[in-house]
Amino acid sequence: MLHLRLNLNPVPASRPRVTRWGAFYGKRHQAFREEALALLENMREQGNLPKNLLSGRLQVWVFIQVKKPKTSKLDIPRGDIDNYLKLILDCCTGFVWEDDIHIEEVCGYKCFATDTGSIDLWVKERNDETIRPIQENIQPTHTEGFGSGTYEGTGFYLCPRGFVTIPNLPPCCENI
Repeated sequence: MLHLRLNLNPVPASRPRVTRWGAFYGKRHQAFREEALALLENMREQGNLPKNLLSGRLQVWVFIQVKKPKTSKLDIPRGDIDNYLKLILDCCTGFVWEDDIHIEEVCGYKCFATDTGSIDLWVKERNDETIRPIQENIQPTHTEGFGSGTYEGTGFYLCPRGFVTIPNLPPCCENI
């Protein structure tokens, strides 16, 4: 399993602004992208990235710690987690994997950092043993409690509003 730590304060991806002269991204988006690419290039030169880009079926875990603003009433960072993930995963294309199309499963977690922001990334290539096929007509193993039960061997838990995945976290994230 590959582990990377980017000591950058993460920002969510912004929507492109489209004009007749082209598409433009926000200043924070562009600044983060430039810093992340420079940091990844430096990591490549130091030999901290894989020599051969990953191109198989990938599982990715992302732990996002955002520096807390001086004034905030929120318990979690502002911005959708999918936008944080999009920008991070796009920046890793060409440095860690050939293309983020190879990512088959992703698990993300965002929170406020105790001091400065950072991003921890764990990447694992999947093999046939780690793939959990979803079968039709699966019966729950138990039906008590909040939801309707876990579905043996699928990695899914049925809650009142639908299916929720329960990912297998890497050992370092199990206490999150």
